[in-house]
Amino acid sequence: METRFSSFEQIDTRLEMLQTQRQLSLYRLKRQVNEAPGEILRSAWRYGVLPSLKIRAIDWSLGKLRNIRHVLSPLLPQKH
Repeated sequence: METRFSSFEQIDTRLEMLQTQRQLSLYRLKRQVNEAPGEILRSAWRYGVLPSLKIRAIDWSLGKLRNIRHVLSPLLPQKH
């Protein structure tokens, strides 16, 4: 795409706009790089650690319930 300018003021305005866009893009890139480690940790926590902790909590709870059942089973009336 070719742009034709009719004055140096238009060229200067366009160059200033391009420079501002470049600075904005660079700023956004720096922010993304700085935020990336935090996002990676959040994703690892959300999709890796948290489900494992939930499974372990469920397993622990079921184990405790089984122990309670074994302790109470002699005390419960027997079905014949």
